Amino acid sequence: MKKQLIFIALLVLSLVAASVSFADNLTPIKIAYHNNIGGASLVSIANEMGFFKQEGLEPQFVRFSSGPTEIAAMLSGDLDVGYIGPGAMFIVMEGRVNYIAVDSIATGDMIYGYPGRKIKKVKDLVGKKVGIAQGTSQEMLLRVALKLNKIPIDKVQVVPMSPENQVAAFSTGQLDAVATYSPYTSQIKNMMPNVDLVLSSKDLYPKFTFPQGWIANKDFMKKNPQAVQGFLRAIMKANNVRVKSEDQWVPMTSKFSEIPADLLKKDLPGITVLTTPQLRKAFSNGTVEKWLNTLSDVFVDIGRLKSPIPTSQYLDKKFFMDATKNLK
Repeated sequence: MKKQLIFIALLVLSLVAASVSFADNLTPIKIAYHNNIGGASLVSIANEMGFFKQEGLEPQFVRFSSGPTEIAAMLSGDLDVGYIGPGAMFIVMEGRVNYIAVDSIATGDMIYGYPGRKIKKVKDLVGKKVGIAQGTSQEMLLRVALKLNKIPIDKVQVVPMSPENQVAAFSTGQLDAVATYSPYTSQIKNMMPNVDLVLSSKDLYPKFTFPQGWIANKDFMKKNPQAVQGFLRAIMKANNVRVKSEDQWVPMTSKFSEIPADLLKKDLPGITVLTTPQLRKAFSNGTVEKWLNTLSDVFVDIGRLKSPIPTSQYLDKKFFMDATKNLK
């Protein structure tokens, strides 16, 4: 009996040691996410379902609300990979970070007009105070909308502010209009049901396709290519969950983001989700490059880039294809 107890004790100790050893072998990876339906869904699913650990990764999550601040943190070495909206892609296109995957297509950015101020069309923005977060898809939507309507940007009173401050400024009437994205679109709509929708990015789709995606720190990717490939496999496994049943994954994202599930569901029309095979096809047949080249042209038109930048400077298609080749 005594020998049996000793054997059991040794067995338990060996299992504990093995689990500690396994945990010690996990590669830490600092992941930036945005707290909305697009920027938090894949990481929340992958985390909840253990996909990161399956790939030998120990995720450390850092929340951001805009791309430029996130990229600045990545360039300083504080981040390894991160979600990025289309508005900050002009910084990515400069080749300072790597673009590694498409997350989804943004179709939920909105320009809202304050109720009662007769701001219902883009031309009604002339002379009005419009709140935007500079360097984000909010600014891109506003600038594209103005350009399509042949309205110079200086004909609008642009008020730069953080996304977090937009809701309060707009709801209290300090702004005539606001260009914003999830989750702030839903917050505004809930507070102001009679708000006027001037334009959404969905109105411009598919002529203007705004991909949301994932970027990687160049140094981290060079030193830890297997970790970045593991990250891609983890989020693409999560993508396979996301395309199937919102009832399964929305609660995961709600728990992770601390945003009520009913608000997240209201934002679902704001993203167009592709299956993992569709994403692989888009990478292999040049569709992703077409989307990014269109974005590059937009950034040139609105003055964010001096000239179009070839995707070869920041996109590695083969890396994504190799990482996801065994996924269906």
